Amino acid sequence: MSDDGPGIEPERIEAIFEKGVSSKGAERGVGLALVKQQVEALGGVISVESEPGIFTQFFVQLPWDGKRTSL
Repeated sequence: MSDDGPGIEPERIEAIFEKGVSSKGAERGVGLALVKQQVEALGGVISVESEPGIFTQFFVQLPWDGKRTSL
């Protein structure tokens, strides 16, 4: 997934995956924590590349053995 929003400062990249961390105020910051938890539960990894003021891209890699057709 990618966007052309404000981007994420390099020193905040790791923190965005923590529950409660959000740029949108209180009572938020659950989404990326849950995504990371589920991706890792499936044996995968999530990473992010961001250039502040230009773009942010998220990459999800999941293992696949060719047998499973649904979660």
